[in-house]
Amino acid sequence: MNLTKNTIWLVLMLALTSVSVHAQEPPTATSDIVKINTDLVVLDAQVLKKKDGKVINTLRREDFVLVEDGVKQEIVHFSQDRLPLSILLLLDLSASVRPVIQEIRNGALQALQYLRSEDEVALMTFADQTRLLQEFTRDRTKIVDQIGKTLETSFIGVGTSTHTALNEAVLQMDKANDRLSRRVIIVVTDNIATMHSFTNPTISQVNERLLEHSTVVCGLTIGGENSKTLKMFMRGRAEKYNWTVRVDEFAEPTGGEVLVADALNVNQRLADLIGHLRVRYSIGYTPANNSRDGRFRRVSLSLTGDAAKREGDITIKTRQGYFARDRQNPSKP
Repeated sequence: MNLTKNTIWLVLMLALTSVSVHAQEPPTATSDIVKINTDLVVLDAQVLKKKDGKVINTLRREDFVLVEDGVKQEIVHFSQDRLPLSILLLLDLSASVRPVIQEIRNGALQALQYLRSEDEVALMTFADQTRLLQEFTRDRTKIVDQIGKTLETSFIGVGTSTHTALNEAVLQMDKANDRLSRRVIIVVTDNIATMHSFTNPTISQVNERLLEHSTVVCGLTIGGENSKTLKMFMRGRAEKYNWTVRVDEFAEPTGGEVLVADALNVNQRLADLIGHLRVRYSIGYTPANNSRDGRFRRVSLSLTGDAAKREGDITIKTRQGYFARDRQNPSKP
């Protein structure tokens, strides 16, 4: 193949993916090469039917309306399941969750079959301390083996600290092997967390860090909010503690999904959660306001009138915004 044909092929690939690319960017390991200009803001979005929670996966670029701080934006990148996934499994080791960990281990390979060869998974556990058990890997058996080893851990602290676990987990996302991957933390928890009212980091600070790192939080909650365990735990607790910290408080701002499971269907629900990640939309735009003033930019995503009429009542899950900070030095406004 000569140079002219190579050039034509490259132009066609860029036209098909509708994205910009820096010449110095190295290629990814994916079979479908997708390169995204780092100036883009990319939203990871999921569209569900309100009535039954069914995923809608047939929408097109022209079906969406994207607005930043009240100003409509042009969608310049649109794809579905083209970017690789970097998933961090964050397992709650509290007493009410431990009985289902064996079930998760037994069915983890089945649940992880929804991933593609280029996707990667890491594993962390938490109670009131957080531990990294497996760095990002594409070897699924390593994850299964490490889940089994969590059963050998009898004690990692007293209580459950979801917010600090997420605060530490999001830093691990920076170690993903593909810097353009979609970043997701899946928290498996009973949704019963202990947090002092004056604890640092606060919930808002954790959410800020999640948004800064473009990380979606999803939850697999064991038993749900109406469980007897939760009712017993809440009874008579002092107001000096915020006993109602839930994974939902991190999933909603970042655009994640929360599913409820029990010991009998935990693996199926984990598979459902991972399967739903495969049909989310990647929607990118270059903000009309290109100032790096460090301010929070609120983003909203909706359907056009025709698309909304066609699909009926729907829910769109995506992050609520981002902080406009210098990409070269994100710690400074």
